[in-house]
Amino acid sequence: MKNIIYFIIASCLSLCSCTSSENYYSSGLKKSLSDDRAAIEDFNRAIESNPKFTEAYYARGNSKRVLKDYQGCIEDCNKAISLDPKHAEAYHNRGFSKITLDQFDSGYMDLIKADELGAQYARKSMEEIAKSFYDNGNLKLDQKNYIGSIEDYNKAIKLNPKHAEAYRNRGLSKIASGQKDSGCLDLRKAEELGLGVLTEINENCK
Repeated sequence: MKNIIYFIIASCLSLCSCTSSENYYSSGLKKSLSDDRAAIEDFNRAIESNPKFTEAYYARGNSKRVLKDYQGCIEDCNKAISLDPKHAEAYHNRGFSKITLDQFDSGYMDLIKADELGAQYARKSMEEIAKSFYDNGNLKLDQKNYIGSIEDYNKAIKLNPKHAEAYRNRGLSKIASGQKDSGCLDLRKAEELGLGVLTEINENCK
């Protein structure tokens, strides 16, 4: 009889804990639409009530990403992924945050994983981040910092292998830094991708 009573009490406590964590989580989601700091407080409470609440870790990490606490986002996404190794959006946010913190290779692998798992915005994010690296490369190219521009174009192309302009400008950077053969290969790749660069090829690749 005592065992039955203990079981009932334990079940009730567990149910109350789950209900409490869900309520805090729902409240946090609503607050995240306008106040991510307040949302994080609710997600904290949800996690305190249920330390294995995967979506609360992910949501808290997402709010931290919005607030530009990228290391905090990575840590929460780590926890979400440990609880659910197929959490596509957690891979996406972790990858974005890593790249923002100059952890490019690891972040790139996370974005690829997110895309494989079907994360809704993974491919678009990769294209947008590629554009940022392309723009940075252009600034360095204008400053005749050819090594720096090549590094940025490398990242842009890795994220978006069809970025014809990045191939062209990487090719020009390589040629300017004495890497003619490799640069001409890039110019021809840009032409192959539909970017009209025959003038540059004829001028530089004889």
